[in-house]
Amino acid sequence: SDAEFFFAVSNAELRPFLRENGIAPRVNETPCRSLAALDAEERERRSREQEAARADLASRAEADRVRQDRARFEAQMAVHSESEDRLFLAVVLLLVAAGAGVWGFVTWPERVEGSLDETSAHGGSEDGEDLDRHGSPSRKLHAAVILAAVGLAGGAVVVFATRPGIDEVDRRVAAAPGQGSASSMPGAAPAPAALAADAGEASYRCTLDAQRSRVTNSQVSDLAFTWDARGCVNQRTQYGYNAGIWSRVLVPNDEQAVSINSFDPDRRTFRSERYLLSRGAMRAAREARGRYRAPSCEAEGAATRLGDLQRSITAGLPERANERLIYDCELDEAG
Repeated sequence: SDAEFFFAVSNAELRPFLRENGIAPRVNETPCRSLAALDAEERERRSREQEAARADLASRAEADRVRQDRARFEAQMAVHSESEDRLFLAVVLLLVAAGAGVWGFVTWPERVEGSLDETSAHGGSEDGEDLDRHGSPSRKLHAAVILAAVGLAGGAVVVFATRPGIDEVDRRVAAAPGQGSASSMPGAAPAPAALAADAGEASYRCTLDAQRSRVTNSQVSDLAFTWDARGCVNQRTQYGYNAGIWSRVLVPNDEQAVSINSFDPDRRTFRSERYLLSRGAMRAAREARGRYRAPSCEAEGAATRLGDLQRSITAGLPERANERLIYDCELDEAG
Protein backbone atom coordinates (compact mmCIF):
# COMPACT_ATOMS: atom_id res chain seq x y z
CA SER A 1 0.00 0.00 0.00
CA ASP A 2 1.28 3.45 -0.99
CA ALA A 3 4.41 1.91 -2.49
CA GLU A 4 5.56 1.20 -6.02
CA PHE A 5 5.96 -2.57 -5.93
CA PHE A 6 5.59 -4.31 -9.27
CA PHE A 7 4.90 -8.05 -9.26
CA ALA A 8 4.41 -10.21 -12.30
CA VAL A 9 1.27 -11.85 -10.97
CA SER A 10 -1.60 -12.79 -13.24
CA ASN A 11 -4.92 -11.09 -12.49
CA ALA A 12 -6.61 -14.43 -13.09
CA GLU A 13 -4.75 -15.74 -10.02
CA LEU A 14 -4.66 -12.58 -7.93
CA ARG A 15 -8.30 -11.53 -8.01
CA PRO A 16 -9.77 -14.88 -6.86
CA PHE A 17 -7.26 -14.90 -4.00
CA LEU A 18 -8.28 -11.38 -2.93
CA ARG A 19 -11.99 -12.22 -3.12
CA GLU A 20 -11.50 -15.33 -0.99
CA ASN A 21 -9.85 -13.17 1.67
CA GLY A 22 -12.54 -10.48 1.61
CA ILE A 23 -10.37 -7.80 -0.03
CA ALA A 24 -11.80 -5.43 -2.65
CA PRO A 25 -8.79 -4.41 -4.77
CA ARG A 26 -8.25 -1.03 -6.37
CA VAL A 27 -7.72 -1.68 -10.05
CA ASN A 28 -5.56 0.75 -12.01
CA GLU A 29 -5.75 0.26 -15.74
CA THR A 30 -3.87 3.41 -16.75
CA PRO A 31 -0.61 3.02 -18.72
CA CYS A 32 2.45 2.55 -16.54
CA ARG A 33 4.59 5.58 -17.30
CA SER A 34 7.39 7.19 -15.36
CA LEU A 35 7.24 10.76 -14.11
CA ALA A 36 10.40 11.46 -16.11
CA ALA A 37 8.47 10.65 -19.29
CA LEU A 38 5.54 12.77 -18.14
CA ASP A 39 7.89 15.65 -17.32
CA ALA A 40 9.37 15.45 -20.81
CA GLU A 41 5.87 15.58 -22.29
CA GLU A 42 5.01 18.54 -20.04
CA ARG A 43 8.11 20.42 -21.23
CA GLU A 44 7.13 19.80 -24.84
CA ARG A 45 3.56 20.90 -24.14
CA ARG A 46 4.74 24.09 -22.41
CA SER A 47 7.11 24.76 -25.29
CA ARG A 48 4.21 24.44 -27.74
CA GLU A 49 2.04 26.70 -25.58
CA GLN A 50 4.78 29.32 -25.34
CA GLU A 51 5.38 29.18 -29.09
CA ALA A 52 1.66 29.54 -29.74
CA ALA A 53 1.50 32.41 -27.23
CA ARG A 54 4.43 34.16 -28.92
CA ALA A 55 2.82 33.70 -32.33
CA ASP A 56 -0.48 35.04 -30.98
CA LEU A 57 1.30 37.99 -29.37
CA ALA A 58 3.14 38.75 -32.62
CA SER A 59 -0.13 38.51 -34.55
CA ARG A 60 -1.90 40.85 -32.14
CA ALA A 61 1.06 43.25 -32.22
CA GLU A 62 0.93 43.31 -36.02
CA ALA A 63 -2.83 43.87 -35.92
CA ASP A 64 -2.30 46.72 -33.43
CA ARG A 65 0.37 48.23 -35.67
CA VAL A 66 -1.90 48.09 -38.72
CA ARG A 67 -4.79 49.55 -36.74
CA GLN A 68 -2.57 52.33 -35.38
CA ASP A 69 -1.19 53.12 -38.85
CA ARG A 70 -4.74 53.31 -40.17
CA ALA A 71 -5.82 55.54 -37.29
CA ARG A 72 -2.81 57.82 -37.86
CA PHE A 73 -3.51 58.04 -41.59
CA GLU A 74 -7.17 58.90 -40.97
CA ALA A 75 -6.18 61.48 -38.34
CA GLN A 76 -3.65 63.07 -40.69
CA MET A 77 -6.20 63.29 -43.50
CA ALA A 78 -8.83 64.75 -41.17
CA VAL A 79 -6.42 67.30 -39.72
CA HIS A 80 -5.15 68.24 -43.18
CA SER A 81 -8.71 68.70 -44.46
CA GLU A 82 -9.72 70.75 -41.42
CA SER A 83 -6.58 72.86 -41.73
CA GLU A 84 -7.31 73.58 -45.39
CA ASP A 85 -10.93 74.44 -44.59
CA ARG A 86 -9.83 76.92 -41.94
CA LEU A 87 -7.22 78.40 -44.26
CA PHE A 88 -9.89 78.88 -46.92
CA LEU A 89 -12.25 80.46 -44.39
CA ALA A 90 -9.50 82.79 -43.19
CA VAL A 91 -8.81 83.89 -46.79
CA VAL A 92 -12.52 84.51 -47.40
CA LEU A 93 -12.80 86.55 -44.22
CA LEU A 94 -9.75 88.57 -45.16
CA LEU A 95 -11.12 89.27 -48.65
CA VAL A 96 -14.48 90.37 -47.26
CA ALA A 97 -12.76 92.49 -44.62
CA ALA A 98 -10.49 94.04 -47.24
CA GLY A 99 -13.41 94.78 -49.53
CA ALA A 100 -15.47 96.34 -46.76
CA GLY A 101 -12.52 98.36 -45.51
CA VAL A 102 -11.62 99.66 -48.96
CA TRP A 103 -15.24 100.61 -49.65
CA GLY A 104 -15.53 102.42 -46.35
CA PHE A 105 -12.35 104.38 -46.69
CA VAL A 106 -12.86 105.15 -50.37
CA THR A 107 -16.37 106.49 -49.93
CA TRP A 108 -15.82 108.17 -46.54
CA PRO A 109 -14.24 111.46 -47.82
CA GLU A 110 -16.98 111.94 -50.39
CA ARG A 111 -19.66 111.44 -47.71
CA VAL A 112 -17.92 113.84 -45.37
CA GLU A 113 -17.80 116.55 -48.05
CA GLY A 114 -21.44 115.87 -48.99
CA SER A 115 -22.52 116.02 -45.37
CA LEU A 116 -20.80 119.35 -44.83
CA ASP A 117 -22.44 120.81 -47.94
CA GLU A 118 -25.87 119.58 -46.90
CA THR A 119 -25.46 120.88 -43.36
CA SER A 120 -24.52 124.37 -44.63
CA ALA A 121 -27.43 124.46 -47.04
CA HIS A 122 -30.15 123.09 -44.76
CA GLY A 123 -29.01 124.06 -41.28
CA GLY A 124 -27.76 120.59 -40.21
CA SER A 125 -29.36 117.23 -39.61
CA GLU A 126 -31.22 116.73 -36.37
CA ASP A 127 -32.32 113.13 -36.66
CA GLY A 128 -29.01 111.56 -37.92
CA GLU A 129 -30.62 109.47 -40.64
CA ASP A 130 -28.58 106.65 -42.19
CA LEU A 131 -29.30 108.09 -45.68
CA ASP A 132 -29.26 111.70 -46.87
CA ARG A 133 -31.71 113.04 -49.39
CA HIS A 134 -29.48 111.82 -52.26
CA GLY A 135 -29.62 108.24 -50.88
CA SER A 136 -25.87 108.11 -49.92
CA PRO A 137 -24.77 106.17 -46.77
CA SER A 138 -24.25 108.22 -43.63
CA ARG A 139 -21.12 108.37 -41.49
CA LYS A 140 -22.66 105.91 -38.98
CA LEU A 141 -22.98 103.25 -41.64
CA HIS A 142 -19.41 103.93 -42.80
CA ALA A 143 -18.15 103.50 -39.25
CA ALA A 144 -20.11 100.24 -38.80
CA VAL A 145 -18.73 98.83 -42.05
CA ILE A 146 -15.18 99.72 -41.10
CA LEU A 147 -15.59 98.17 -37.63
CA ALA A 148 -17.06 95.04 -39.21
CA ALA A 149 -14.08 94.89 -41.57
CA VAL A 150 -11.71 95.09 -38.60
CA GLY A 151 -13.67 92.36 -36.82
CA LEU A 152 -13.60 90.11 -39.88
CA ALA A 153 -9.87 90.63 -40.22
CA GLY A 154 -9.39 89.72 -36.56
CA GLY A 155 -11.60 86.64 -37.02
CA ALA A 156 -9.52 85.60 -40.01
CA VAL A 157 -6.36 85.83 -37.91
CA VAL A 158 -7.95 83.73 -35.13
CA VAL A 159 -9.19 81.09 -37.60
CA PHE A 160 -5.76 80.90 -39.21
CA ALA A 161 -3.93 80.70 -35.87
CA THR A 162 -6.17 77.93 -34.49
CA ARG A 163 -5.64 75.51 -37.34
CA PRO A 164 -4.91 71.98 -36.03
CA GLY A 165 -1.25 70.98 -36.05
CA ILE A 166 0.84 67.81 -35.71
CA ASP A 167 0.03 67.46 -32.01
CA GLU A 168 -3.65 67.19 -32.93
CA VAL A 169 -2.81 64.12 -35.03
CA ASP A 170 -1.23 62.44 -31.98
CA ARG A 171 -4.22 63.30 -29.80
CA ARG A 172 -6.67 61.85 -32.31
CA VAL A 173 -4.62 58.69 -32.72
CA ALA A 174 -4.52 58.22 -28.94
CA ALA A 175 -8.29 58.77 -28.70
CA ALA A 176 -9.09 56.35 -31.53
CA PRO A 177 -10.96 53.14 -30.51
CA GLY A 178 -8.63 50.25 -29.71
CA GLN A 179 -5.60 52.46 -29.00
CA GLY A 180 -3.75 52.56 -25.71
CA SER A 181 -4.59 48.98 -24.64
CA ALA A 182 -1.40 47.12 -23.87
CA SER A 183 -1.07 43.56 -25.08
CA SER A 184 0.17 41.06 -22.55
CA MET A 185 1.28 37.48 -22.53
CA PRO A 186 -1.66 35.25 -21.59
CA GLY A 187 -1.50 33.13 -18.48
CA ALA A 188 0.15 35.65 -16.16
CA ALA A 189 -1.26 35.31 -12.65
CA PRO A 190 -1.95 38.52 -10.73
CA ALA A 191 0.06 39.23 -7.62
CA PRO A 192 -2.01 38.54 -4.51
CA ALA A 193 -1.13 41.92 -3.02
CA ALA A 194 -3.24 43.52 -5.74
CA LEU A 195 -6.28 41.37 -5.03
CA ALA A 196 -9.27 42.81 -3.22
CA ALA A 197 -10.36 41.16 -0.02
CA ASP A 198 -13.96 40.98 -1.21
CA ALA A 199 -13.14 39.59 -4.69
CA GLY A 200 -15.84 37.38 -6.15
CA GLU A 201 -15.57 33.62 -6.39
CA ALA A 202 -16.15 31.08 -9.14
CA SER A 203 -17.25 27.45 -9.05
CA TYR A 204 -15.23 24.82 -10.93
CA ARG A 205 -15.78 21.20 -11.89
CA CYS A 206 -12.63 19.29 -12.78
CA THR A 207 -12.04 15.96 -14.54
CA LEU A 208 -8.84 13.92 -14.64
CA ASP A 209 -6.57 14.28 -17.66
CA ALA A 210 -5.31 10.70 -17.91
CA GLN A 211 -2.75 11.55 -20.61
CA ARG A 212 -0.92 13.91 -18.27
CA SER A 213 -1.41 11.97 -15.03
CA ARG A 214 0.33 9.10 -13.29
CA VAL A 215 -2.12 7.26 -11.09
CA THR A 216 -0.85 4.59 -8.68
CA ASN A 217 -3.42 3.83 -6.00
CA SER A 218 -5.54 6.95 -5.54
CA GLN A 219 -9.26 6.86 -5.99
CA VAL A 220 -9.94 9.13 -8.94
CA SER A 221 -13.16 11.10 -9.21
CA ASP A 222 -14.28 14.48 -10.45
CA LEU A 223 -13.58 17.48 -8.27
CA ALA A 224 -15.88 20.38 -7.51
CA PHE A 225 -14.87 23.46 -5.54
CA THR A 226 -15.19 27.23 -5.35
CA TRP A 227 -12.21 29.56 -5.77
CA ASP A 228 -11.79 33.27 -5.21
CA ALA A 229 -8.99 35.60 -6.22
CA ARG A 230 -7.47 35.53 -2.72
CA GLY A 231 -6.73 31.82 -3.16
CA CYS A 232 -9.48 30.64 -0.82
CA VAL A 233 -11.07 27.26 -1.61
CA ASN A 234 -14.67 26.59 -0.58
CA GLN A 235 -14.57 29.75 1.57
CA ARG A 236 -12.48 28.04 4.24
CA THR A 237 -9.14 26.68 2.96
CA GLN A 238 -6.43 29.21 2.16
CA TYR A 239 -3.88 28.34 -0.53
CA GLY A 240 -0.36 29.74 -0.37
CA TYR A 241 1.16 31.85 -3.13
CA ASN A 242 4.84 31.46 -3.97
CA ALA A 243 6.82 31.80 -7.21
CA GLY A 244 3.61 32.39 -9.16
CA ILE A 245 1.93 29.18 -7.93
CA TRP A 246 -1.12 28.72 -5.69
CA SER A 247 -0.66 25.60 -3.57
CA ARG A 248 -1.58 23.86 -0.32
CA VAL A 249 0.74 21.29 1.30
CA LEU A 250 -1.00 18.45 3.15
CA VAL A 251 0.86 16.41 5.79
CA PRO A 252 -1.58 13.82 7.20
CA ASN A 253 -0.94 11.89 10.40
CA ASP A 254 -2.52 8.64 9.18
CA GLU A 255 -0.44 7.90 6.05
CA GLN A 256 3.17 8.00 4.95
CA ALA A 257 2.68 10.56 2.17
CA VAL A 258 2.83 14.30 1.66
CA SER A 259 0.51 15.82 -0.92
CA ILE A 260 0.81 19.15 -2.72
CA ASN A 261 -2.39 20.43 -4.28
CA SER A 262 -2.05 23.40 -6.63
CA PHE A 263 -4.44 25.32 -8.83
CA ASP A 264 -3.78 27.55 -11.83
CA PRO A 265 -6.90 29.74 -12.26
CA ASP A 266 -5.65 31.16 -15.56
CA ARG A 267 -5.10 27.79 -17.24
CA ARG A 268 -7.87 26.20 -15.12
CA THR A 269 -5.68 23.30 -14.11
CA PHE A 270 -5.74 21.52 -10.75
CA ARG A 271 -2.72 19.38 -9.85
CA SER A 272 -2.25 16.94 -6.99
CA GLU A 273 1.16 15.36 -6.37
CA ARG A 274 1.84 12.74 -3.70
CA TYR A 275 5.27 11.98 -2.26
CA LEU A 276 5.71 8.61 -0.56
CA LEU A 277 8.31 9.15 2.17
CA SER A 278 10.30 7.07 4.59
CA ARG A 279 9.51 7.21 8.29
CA GLY A 280 12.32 9.64 8.98
CA ALA A 281 11.37 11.97 6.13
CA MET A 282 7.71 11.78 7.14
CA ARG A 283 8.58 12.62 10.76
CA ALA A 284 10.58 15.65 9.61
CA ALA A 285 7.68 16.79 7.43
CA ARG A 286 5.24 16.51 10.33
CA GLU A 287 7.58 18.46 12.60
CA ALA A 288 7.89 21.24 10.01
CA ARG A 289 4.12 21.32 9.61
CA GLY A 290 3.62 21.50 13.36
CA ARG A 291 5.72 24.66 13.61
CA TYR A 292 3.14 26.87 11.89
CA ARG A 293 -0.59 27.40 11.81
CA ALA A 294 -2.19 27.95 8.42
CA PRO A 295 -3.79 31.41 8.26
CA SER A 296 -7.48 31.83 7.56
CA CYS A 297 -8.82 33.26 4.31
CA GLU A 298 -9.70 36.53 6.04
CA ALA A 299 -6.20 37.14 7.43
CA GLU A 300 -4.24 39.98 5.84
CA GLY A 301 -1.49 38.74 3.51
CA ALA A 302 -2.53 35.13 4.14
CA ALA A 303 -1.55 33.84 0.70
CA THR A 304 2.04 35.07 0.66
CA ARG A 305 2.62 34.21 4.31
CA LEU A 306 1.39 30.64 3.86
CA GLY A 307 3.44 30.31 0.68
CA ASP A 308 6.59 31.15 2.64
CA LEU A 309 5.68 28.86 5.55
CA GLN A 310 5.10 25.84 3.31
CA ARG A 311 8.62 26.05 1.92
CA SER A 312 9.91 24.50 5.14
CA ILE A 313 8.10 21.29 4.10
CA THR A 314 8.64 21.29 0.35
CA ALA A 315 12.40 21.84 0.80
CA GLY A 316 12.71 18.33 2.22
CA LEU A 317 10.71 16.51 -0.47
CA PRO A 318 12.25 14.39 -3.25
CA GLU A 319 12.79 15.87 -6.69
CA ARG A 320 9.88 13.92 -8.20
CA ALA A 321 6.58 12.82 -6.76
CA ASN A 322 5.37 9.23 -6.86
CA GLU A 323 1.91 10.08 -8.11
CA ARG A 324 0.60 12.97 -10.14
CA LEU A 325 -3.03 13.77 -10.88
CA ILE A 326 -3.80 16.60 -13.29
CA TYR A 327 -7.36 17.81 -13.72
CA ASP A 328 -8.85 20.02 -16.40
CA CYS A 329 -11.34 22.42 -14.87
CA GLU A 330 -14.32 24.24 -16.31
CA LEU A 331 -16.56 26.86 -14.80
CA ASP A 332 -19.56 25.26 -13.19
CA GLU A 333 -22.45 27.56 -14.05
CA ALA A 334 -24.82 25.49 -11.92
CA GLY A 335 -22.57 25.98 -8.91
